[in-house]
Amino acid sequence: MSGHPRNPGYVPGTHWLTCDRCGFDYKEEEMQLTWDGLMVCTEDWEPRNEQEFLRPIADVTTPDGEVRGVPVSIFTNVTTGYIPPVPPGTF
Repeated sequence: MSGHPRNPGYVPGTHWLTCDRCGFDYKEEEMQLTWDGLMVCTEDWEPRNEQEFLRPIADVTTPDGEVRGVPVSIFTNVTTGYIPPVPPGTF
C-alpha cells in the first residue's frame, strides 16, 4: 500500500518510511519507534503495558512451625503366637 502524494512538499533531510503496522507511507517526523522495535505512525503508536513490569510477590505456602507432633506408639507389648487356653464348657 505504499504510496505518497506526488508532490508532498520537499523538506531537506527527511525520508519516507512505511509504517510497520498499517503499511502507509509517512514522513520520518511522523514516525515513532515502539518498545518492540517497530517503526509506526503516530496513529498506530501505543505505549508498553505497565503490567509487564510487575514482579510477583513470592507466595509462602508452607505453614510456620511444626505441623504434627512426634508420633506416639499406641501399641505396647504386642505378642504374636500366644493362644490363651479355652476354659472347659458344660453342655
